Amino acid sequence: MGDYRLEQLSPREFEHVVQALAINNLGVSSIIWGDSPDGGREATFEGSFRDLKTGLTASGLVVVQAKFLQRPHQTSAAQAAWALRQLQSEMAKYGDGGLKSPQRVHLRDKRDLTTH
Repeated sequence: MGDYRLEQLSPREFEHVVQALAINNLGVSSIIWGDSPDGGREATFEGSFRDLKTGLTASGLVVVQAKFLQRPHQTSAAQAAWALRQLQSEMAKYGDGGLKSPQRVHLRDKRDLTTH
């Protein structure tokens, strides 16, 4: 596998990479969301799938979101705090916020793409 300079992507290009990975991992029945008031979703999938972390078959609603910070913070603690704020803001849109809530949340960032 080649080296990819993910930090040189624009936020939109990074979203496209994440959407392609969603289709690859969840299947072609994934729904890709374009630029719209979509609740911050890049892709959704509902059904059975293989959990990439555990290898077990799981089922339910999967919501895929891309969070890309063009200029990363100086410390990993500041970076983690930013990611957590982003996640909390997005999760507020689910349940009582009008969107169907996913059964679980897995937070991934660009480091996950570069270490596997």
